Amino acid sequence: MTEKVNFQKEAGDFAEKAKIFLEYFPEGEIETVATAEIPEEVLHFFEFKSGQFLSPNDYTLGNFDNFFRVRHRDGKATFLAQQTKTYPKGFLEAGDTERLTYFVDMGGDKIIGRSELRLNVKCPKECLEYFKDKPFIGWIETDKNLRGRGLGTRRLYLMNAYSRMLYGLPLYSDTVNSPEMKSLWETLVKQGKAEKFEEVNYDRFNNFKKAERDRYVLLA
Repeated sequence: MTEKVNFQKEAGDFAEKAKIFLEYFPEGEIETVATAEIPEEVLHFFEFKSGQFLSPNDYTLGNFDNFFRVRHRDGKATFLAQQTKTYPKGFLEAGDTERLTYFVDMGGDKIIGRSELRLNVKCPKECLEYFKDKPFIGWIETDKNLRGRGLGTRRLYLMNAYSRMLYGLPLYSDTVNSPEMKSLWETLVKQGKAEKFEEVNYDRFNNFKKAERDRYVLLA
């Protein structure tokens, strides 16, 4: 059984974790929150993601381990929902389990960005090189009217701080990145803030065919 860490019941432990978060992301402070403190639109999005790739019989309303809020120095906020999801047969391998965290950036009462952090905790052994100890970006997006303002970069560093806080591991990219994300990672590599490496990628929809693809990891 996958262990679930409930920080709301372990305030002392979370206070120490929050210090780690602040070390890697001094632009904001993280705290646990109750569902009543989360905007309705954000909760609806969290539930949508919770039910993704599950049948109605496998979906459970409110199936989250923890909720967090990051208060940014500029007055904006990011809400996070963490859950442990076990996939049914037909998506990955039956029983594959991931710890997923969904991030929603708010500008006032408007959603201005979203992303997902994935950490696989149970998978077939042939996938271990790709998944083991590599929290990575499942997807990331910023409001199209606000792109080019550094919000995506800030979200990367926030996700990295969260990953360091919760797992003690840095943030990784996926092996498939949009041109915009690849450009962002390449800029961070040139600045010495990220590292680029080649890794075997397993195409889960093509009999685990191997291919070499670039991947990135934040260094700080």
